[in-house]
Amino acid sequence: TEIILDPPEDYLDGRHLIPLVDRWLASLKVTPKTAVSYAGKIKYFTDWWAVEGPQRDWRLTQSALGEFEKYLAGFETGRFHMPLAYNTRKAVIRALRMMFRWACNTGRTSKNYGEWCPWPEGAPPARRAANSVQLARLMVAALESRYPLRDQAILAFFIGTGCRLGEVASLTVENVQMLADGAGTALVVGKRTKHNRTGERSVAFDAVTGRYLSRYMDGEKINKGYMWRSEDGKGYLTIPGIYQMVKRTVARAELGSVIKGCHDLRRAFATILGLMHPDSPGWADLVRRQLGHKHYSQTAHYTLLDVDDIRERMVSPLGEKTN
Repeated sequence: TEIILDPPEDYLDGRHLIPLVDRWLASLKVTPKTAVSYAGKIKYFTDWWAVEGPQRDWRLTQSALGEFEKYLAGFETGRFHMPLAYNTRKAVIRALRMMFRWACNTGRTSKNYGEWCPWPEGAPPARRAANSVQLARLMVAALESRYPLRDQAILAFFIGTGCRLGEVASLTVENVQMLADGAGTALVVGKRTKHNRTGERSVAFDAVTGRYLSRYMDGEKINKGYMWRSEDGKGYLTIPGIYQMVKRTVARAELGSVIKGCHDLRRAFATILGLMHPDSPGWADLVRRQLGHKHYSQTAHYTLLDVDDIRERMVSPLGEKTN
């Protein structure tokens, strides 16, 4: 017996790795939108392997996958020349691990090579939800838009319901039920899950949100079809159109450090409402239902509480009155 300081590294013959990825993508039983998302994530790997594979004699090793993780950390997006966010890099590695696990489970590889894929170094950035003052600034900034009634109504619906971007985009006049005081409910269509195959769900909104909706609908004479009309009045805003409007308004309000996109408005909703009655399980369940979550553990990911929120509500046992 002897000591081998540098033993030969085990490897996977990766000559057919890219076609394997294609077969995995074709096997996914997900919506077309989700399939496109997975394809976009794992493309980082297939693009890298198309270059690296020949140079490595098509030998995919554990150390090579470690170098892929470093490649992701140094990757810059083409449009903005910004590094990939931690969450994006994590999503890429997760997709790669899923592919290898599927390959093993379906007999296409002898073992699960996903265990070789290291999770990205670092951590997601610390984030704080936008507060009521900042959200008010956002609404004021929408007044400077070329279409202030529409843009304020969209933002008010985001902020007042906690809906996802796709759900906001799906809103139709026919699916809005408004009461005399301006409050009401809306049927939206968005994310499909195994617990909600259609993606349909009902959400509530208060009178403040209702007033923004009414002002927009009355001012623009919106009485049927999709709620959010395009600039020419002939079509309607798509998901990218709404996203870009929100980004422009956030930039105008100088809130880019707090609100990165539409989903941060959902986080603000969850955080602000969650703090209204932090000791009430019933209230927490109402917030969960409004967000469309099956379990409160999902809702908890959206409540971006920090140390100041804790400090304002913390009471030491020494401060409690004792008998």
